[in-house]
Amino acid sequence: MTLTAPSQLNAIVNQNVNFTVSATDILSRHVVLTVTGLPAGAGFVDNGNNTGTFNWTPTSNQAGTYLLTFQGDNLSGNTGVTFTQITVIVPPPPNDDFANATVVTSIPFSLTQDATNATVAPDDPFCSGRTQTVWYAFT
Repeated sequence: MTLTAPSQLNAIVNQNVNFTVSATDILSRHVVLTVTGLPAGAGFVDNGNNTGTFNWTPTSNQAGTYLLTFQGDNLSGNTGVTFTQITVIVPPPPNDDFANATVVTSIPFSLTQDATNATVAPDDPFCSGRTQTVWYAFT
C-alpha cells in the first residue's frame, strides 16, 4: 500500500491550506484513511474513494510547526503511513518595506499593528533597541 501526501509545506496565518491524501492498494481494495496530530481548527475527511482532504486556516496564535501522521488501512491486514510537516508563518506587516510605507494623511494619527515579524533591510536606519522596522510617509 502506498500513501501520498505533501511531505512539507508552509502555511500563512489566516490563509487556507488544503491538500489531498491518496492511497493506492496493490489489489485496488478500499483504503480507510485517518490522521493524527491535527491542529485545532483543522479538519480531515476520508472521501471514501481512497482519497482524503485536509483543510485548515491557521490563526495568528498557531504559528509554528506541526507534524501530521496519515494512516491507511485496507482492512485486510495491509497498512501504510506518511507524514506531512506544516510550518505556519506569520507574515510581516504590510509596511515592512519602504516602498509600501503607510501614508499618514492627517494629525493626530493612530495605528496599532504587530511588528513582531517585521524585517530589517541593510539600508534601514539604526533604531536603538529595535531589530524590526516599519515605514510611514507623511503627506
